[in-house]
Amino acid sequence: MKQTMGKSTTVFTRVGIHLITVFCVTVIAVLPGVASELPRRLSDPESLSRTLLEQYGTIRDYTAVMVKQERIDGKLNDIETIELKFRKPGDIYMKWVGEPNNGQELIYRPGRNGNKIIAHAGGFWSFLTGKMAPMSNMAMKNQHHPIMAAGVGATTKIVLKDLKKGIKNKDISPRYMGVVDLGGEKAHHFETLFPNPAKDASLTHRAKEGETLWDLADRYDIAMYSIRLLNKEIEPSEELDAGTEVIIPEYYCTKSNLYIATETMMIVKIESYDHHGDLYEMYHYRDIKLNVGLTDIDFDTDNSEYEF
Repeated sequence: MKQTMGKSTTVFTRVGIHLITVFCVTVIAVLPGVASELPRRLSDPESLSRTLLEQYGTIRDYTAVMVKQERIDGKLNDIETIELKFRKPGDIYMKWVGEPNNGQELIYRPGRNGNKIIAHAGGFWSFLTGKMAPMSNMAMKNQHHPIMAAGVGATTKIVLKDLKKGIKNKDISPRYMGVVDLGGEKAHHFETLFPNPAKDASLTHRAKEGETLWDLADRYDIAMYSIRLLNKEIEPSEELDAGTEVIIPEYYCTKSNLYIATETMMIVKIESYDHHGDLYEMYHYRDIKLNVGLTDIDFDTDNSEYEF
């Protein structure tokens, strides 16, 4: 084991560690024989919901290479490449490969390790391992989503929630765009346009004393960072004064591109656009392997293959 620092906050602030939370780990398998019905099923959210959630129940764990890009405070960050392991109900291991953050690793196991993330940066400071609360400012630095929202199930529910709501409200018309090439992998492409929350798809919440954006995200069942995108002057954990007006978006984004692999029939890429029409986030999952039999050692800092 490498040296563990008691006062890790200063260390991680200095090295600028960027934690990823895998909000959009979209490894959603579709039942066999569904390919020709995909356009119809996307416009039938109840059928799509049953299909995806039933199949998700057969997934115990998976590994993948995740390519991620997010826009933070108006700036589109560099693309990151991450080796990922996931096991239900929410065990996560990640290792960054290539720049930025080459060699950085993290482990999160809900209910273990004080319910904290264990992580170390790459490069010169890699010998320092520290712990942090998942929703702390340090863990959320340069992130859209907390690590508890990671995994297939959370992504499935969020994607389907907005589709179902949009179709019910007659706000959207998902379009099947045909088959595209994702760097050697063929995929069905679906595009959905949502109402712009900066114009006519939002409501105003008057805060109670001490409420935070995290509280409002839970109350309205919307991602916290989507709320902050429309309320940039408010920090996520800032306790609000009574009566503070907060804009709450009705939908997660204004446009989404969803890609379902033709061979494996899994969602392998998703792109979301903000209320300015700019790319808000992109997640692309390659080399996905399902039910590989991950064990406790895959989520343990004592794993000899890791650099903790």
